[in-house]
Amino acid sequence: DYVDHPIARLDVNEDATDAEFLRRVRAAPLLFPAGTQSSYSNTGYALLGIAIGRVLGRHWSLALRERLLDPLGMHATRIASDAD
Repeated sequence: DYVDHPIARLDVNEDATDAEFLRRVRAAPLLFPAGTQSSYSNTGYALLGIAIGRVLGRHWSLALRERLLDPLGMHATRIASDAD
């Protein structure tokens, strides 16, 4: 999990590029062999966001706003970032 891992660690307030995030995640060793255990990890959600952004050709948060938050009237909901 990039939140706690000593190699992959990113502060949630750090606006790292996707490339920097992927570099850190690739450098981190697995905690256990695949398929032998399970553990909750925020890293999977971050990787999913990167994949969505690549498929749509724009940042995942724009798709979230357009496809979910705006149609539901959730205008006060935002994605946390230093820019905010």
